[in-house]
Amino acid sequence: MKNVILLAAFLGFFTTAVAQNCISDTTIIEPGIYPETLDSAKLDEPYSYTFQVLAIKDTVVNYLGNIILAEIDSVKVLKINGLPPSFQYVCEPANCLFTWQKVGCVKLEGNPTSAEAGVHPLEIITTAYARWGLLKLPVNDTISDYTLVVGDGSASIYTPSKESVSIYPNPSINGNFYVQSNVSISRLQIVDIQGKEVDFKSIKNGNTYSIDISNSCRGIYFISFNAGSKLIKKRIMY
Repeated sequence: MKNVILLAAFLGFFTTAVAQNCISDTTIIEPGIYPETLDSAKLDEPYSYTFQVLAIKDTVVNYLGNIILAEIDSVKVLKINGLPPSFQYVCEPANCLFTWQKVGCVKLEGNPTSAEAGVHPLEIITTAYARWGLLKLPVNDTISDYTLVVGDGSASIYTPSKESVSIYPNPSINGNFYVQSNVSISRLQIVDIQGKEVDFKSIKNGNTYSIDISNSCRGIYFISFNAGSKLIKKRIMY
């Protein structure tokens, strides 16, 4: 009987230790995914990288043709497409269900081989559950802002081009954003997560545009524009 108790205690400790898949940064108070870029992975070296995740509190949802403001109950990471075969991810909490009340994290791990060398665009597939009254409405989304580079540490496999456009702050507390570019910008458009166009104010000052969407509900939006000959689409949060 004593051995059984000791075994149970050991298993309980082991389960707890394994469940702590990554350590959340509790100093984060603004919603978003941090950092915005991934470290490169080196061949034949163990790789580990951690994202910090704090879900937004409110969003806009199209329900029966009506745009409503709903509170985010939780956001679940369903899967990450594009990872090389030797890579996997784990979450804290372990069910990959994140809320606006507490910072969580996602850790990527792998042992990259020469067969996996290259540039791997990632797609993070999520479902947000928006609560409105007694209803809990699912909102599907795909985050495609991340790229994992696997190489030997030299610049030969992948040299990222200088970002010609930056958008900040993101998330924005007051609904004001700045779009800065070293090329001309045209055809600015902002849509909500349902694809509905959003009214906004913009003022151009040199190579910088100030964007104001403070009259819209808090939530996730997508801004798109032409920067020179390139079409840019970015996720913004207010």
